[in-house]
Amino acid sequence: MAQRKRQLVSNELSEAALQLLALKGFDAVTIDEIAATAGVSKRTFFRYFASKEDVVVQFLADMGTGMRAALASRPSRSSLPRPCSTPSGSPWPPAPTIPTGHCAWFS
Repeated sequence: MAQRKRQLVSNELSEAALQLLALKGFDAVTIDEIAATAGVSKRTFFRYFASKEDVVVQFLADMGTGMRAALASRPSRSSLPRPCSTPSGSPWPPAPTIPTGHCAWFS
């Protein structure tokens, strides 16, 4: 139960910080504002993060972990279907031609 509460507070602080940082810019946001927005004290903020920078670094680390997991769960390239070939031998169809005379830009 304590671990769950700790995670909820951490998430609330992160969300509040990231929203404020996106709205106002990094330099314009204070730790007091982040704590107030999250509904906790400044002291509580420092129990979870050492600085505003830590919030951003943690967010990026979590995002990287999520991306790594998503990429690892993708099928391997060898299991994907091969593209069909066109008569020219290219796997891509020829680009469409734009008829002239229909638009001043292409006439």
